[in-house]
Amino acid sequence: MKISMVASSGMGYPLPEGSLGSGEMREVEGAFSRLAELGYNGVELSIEEPFRTESRRILEISEQHGVEIPAIGTGLIYIRRRLSLSEPEESKRMRTIKMLTRTIEIAAYLNSLVIVGLVRGKIGSQRKRMAKFRRSMKECDSVAEREGVQLAIEPLNRYEADSVNNVGEALDLISDMDLQSTGLLLDTFHMNIEERSIEDAIRRAGRRLIHMHIADSNRLSPGLGHIQFSNIIKVVAEQGYDRYLSAEIIALPSPIRAARITIRNLRELLEKRRV
Repeated sequence: MKISMVASSGMGYPLPEGSLGSGEMREVEGAFSRLAELGYNGVELSIEEPFRTESRRILEISEQHGVEIPAIGTGLIYIRRRLSLSEPEESKRMRTIKMLTRTIEIAAYLNSLVIVGLVRGKIGSQRKRMAKFRRSMKECDSVAEREGVQLAIEPLNRYEADSVNNVGEALDLISDMDLQSTGLLLDTFHMNIEERSIEDAIRRAGRRLIHMHIADSNRLSPGLGHIQFSNIIKVVAEQGYDRYLSAEIIALPSPIRAARITIRNLRELLEKRRV
């Protein structure tokens, strides 16, 4: 397994996000350079404006610093644009689909997967919204299959999302809709709230697990809360997972300090697995 950091200023970490156009490339290069020096293997990007994203330059920077882009987040499309896959208004739903389609194309170019989290929108018990979301997921899954990209649906805790809150609900969605290019992103912070047992939920996900977000119970670096990560990583490995442990943390006590604590603690956990 390799280690990456999620790019999200919303978490307090000074990494690039948004349009990632030409004006942001200096910031992109700085982030990749700093994290490469700390020993990170990857940087997750969050994209708000995929049609303005300079994917060719991002790939050049990635290759220059030897740092991969394991995943692309889409939550900013909902947070800042207020667009979602469950929009009742068809014109807005189609705008969201177009943005996700372009993001999937960027992911194909960067050899990344695409995360479906907050972009699903507020659904609750509204049948119309759920029908729209399911239709959108089917359409996006078809685009992803065509482009050779995986979608990772992320169960989010009940305080951040009102649907697909746990592994069981995510697996049911994938199975009911026969989604061919969609797997699971599991986040230890959300699982600590929603799952009766993090380890059992990971086992239930099995081979559907395609990406992992790591954060402690307080959303700080692993080791600064009460989650017992050694057994979690053991169970993750038992599922045949050999991809990224991607830290999505609040950057305290400072961004660089948090990054150092995170990679130190995750390295120690991975080294113990090899002994």
